[in-house]
Amino acid sequence: RVMQSLDILQQTLKATISSERGQWLLGVAKAYREWSLLDAGGRVSVIDLAISQEDHWLIVDYKTSAPAEGETVPMFERRMLERHSAQLQRYCEQVQALDGRQAKAALYFPRVDLWVPYVIAPVGSQMALL
Repeated sequence: RVMQSLDILQQTLKATISSERGQWLLGVAKAYREWSLLDAGGRVSVIDLAISQEDHWLIVDYKTSAPAEGETVPMFERRMLERHSAQLQRYCEQVQALDGRQAKAALYFPRVDLWVPYVIAPVGSQMALL
């Protein structure tokens, strides 16, 4: 199990530095990495990457998973958004509360070079793909 985890980590690192998007994410200057934020309810979130852009924030959540055998990319995207949407929503709300700028978010899967955008949802509504 440990060797499998190390292999996945190595694949992820190699894929990140081999990818144009991965290189861009690693080289962004106005970024907070492994950023710990505390919300009004006392909940701590650790955001993998928050990039300060002119008029908004871009929140990136790195993931090491890949589609399961026989799973199509659209099925995988939907499954991952369902699994992580509450987390991304919370991250966006926490970052927006800092300075009022809009927050956008995405899941990034370096091993399969997949970028899955998340659209922040108003309270009580459903998530949507960009």
